[in-house]
Parts: sequence; C-alpha cells; structure tokens
Amino acid sequence: MVIGLPEPTYRGGQNKKAAELRIFDKTIAIVGSEAFVNHVTRALSLLQSKSSSGYPIVKKYIGKIREGTTSGMYAYYNPPTFQMSAKEALLNESNRDYALQWCASVIVHDAYHSKKYHDYQKVHGHPRGRRPYPPMYVWAGEAVERECLGFQRKFMLRLGRMKRFANT
Repeated sequence: MVIGLPEPTYRGGQNKKAAELRIFDKTIAIVGSEAFVNHVTRALSLLQSKSSSGYPIVKKYIGKIREGTTSGMYAYYNPPTFQMSAKEALLNESNRDYALQWCASVIVHDAYHSKKYHDYQKVHGHPRGRRPYPPMYVWAGEAVERECLGFQRKFMLRLGRMKRFANT
C-alpha cells in the first residue's frame, strides 16, 4: 500500500488561492502556489540550459514537482513525484539568484534518488511473491544520500557557485 502525499498547505487565510498547475517541457507537472510554480519553472529552465548531465535525469525521473509542507521524493508514484516545501524552494529570497540555483540543485538531488530507485527496478523488476519496491538502502539512506549530494555538488560547481558547498 502506498500512502498518499499530504496535501500542500499554503500561507494566507481568506486570500488562499487554488493550486496552480504548469507543465514544463511537456513532461514535468508543477503544482503549487503561484510563487512556487513560477520559481520552480525558473529553476527547471536553469537546469535545462546549464546542466547537460542533470536535466536529462530530472526529465526522466521526476514527473511531478508538488508544493508541500515537507520535502521528499516519492519515486514509487506514477509519475515519480518530488514534494518540495515552499521554504526549501524559495530559500533565501533576499538573494534570488542563489535561491534559484539552490532550488535547481535540490531538484537534481532528488531526481538522483528517483534514478537509483528506477535503475534497480529496471534490473530486478517485481519478482513474483516478493516485495514490489526496491529495498530502502538502494535509493535512500546514508550511502545513497552521499551519492545524491555528490551529484548536487557537481551541478553547483558547474554554476561556479557555493564555494562553501564545494568544501564539504
């Protein structure tokens, strides 16, 4: 049984607007507040134009980016869904250039988690009578997190940003 994603929560009270939906590059649905959708669209455009290694992975392994109260990759959803908190997406709004690059790098990071999940599924499939999902250590956990951070780091270094990140 797959547990559903929590519904996104938005700031605002009476002025709360319905979630927006935008399709990016004919493959990635972006769902959330107007500010979230616009920011994620710009981050995906940055990836598309600046990351010949990162964007194809994002395009193949994330089918939806959805605003929520927390962030997490739901690789087993159809389409694979990255739930991203508005706080993470819009981090450091005082430096919009940095916020955009950070948002793009987080998308790359979680796409890599999804890639690990789907690569395992492609090789091992769903053996009859066995669990339908890869073991968690295949696409989550400390070792995989280090791989995903490495992939994210390469993207940020290509942009010539985050010297602090480069030293980790």
